[in-house]
Amino acid sequence: MKVLVYLSLAIWVIINFAGCKSGEEIIRFKPYKPKDYITKEIKVCEVKERLYPILDSIIIKAEECPMYQNLKMKTAFSFWISPGDTLTISVVYSPKFRNHAEWTDAIFYYGGYDFYCDGFADSFLKDTGRTTTISCIDPKKYQFEMHFRGDMDMYWTYSYENDQIVNIGYGHCLEK
Repeated sequence: MKVLVYLSLAIWVIINFAGCKSGEEIIRFKPYKPKDYITKEIKVCEVKERLYPILDSIIIKAEECPMYQNLKMKTAFSFWISPGDTLTISVVYSPKFRNHAEWTDAIFYYGGYDFYCDGFADSFLKDTGRTTTISCIDPKKYQFEMHFRGDMDMYWTYSYENDQIVNIGYGHCLEK
């Protein structure tokens, strides 16, 4: 009888806990169709000369990082300007898969790379008066940044104070 009670208890425990979900969430991704894309017009800018040494240094660091070498797709950079002229530049590992619909206001080209800008500040950029178009996923249909890599990608943060650019933070290159 005691064996039967223990056996019943064991079966009850197995039935109740076998259906428990793990801590991982499964995201159902519905592939985008051509009708999900839009064409967005953005400004073409030029970077001011005061940033040339910083951009040269960032490009060299990114090219030296093993994580970005031998990629089939060329990396790009995001150039984010927040209030108070704080600037963050980060490597975009797979620019083809990034959705620029909501946050890209402008683009500039430097050192053979594309820099996608979120925001515009006269202290860093010059408006050329030109525009270009990019194809991106309609923000109303956008689901998830498929290639978001979190802290894996390199970034640099600067502040602009008293006509000086000051480095206030950076992320290191991680090995593959």
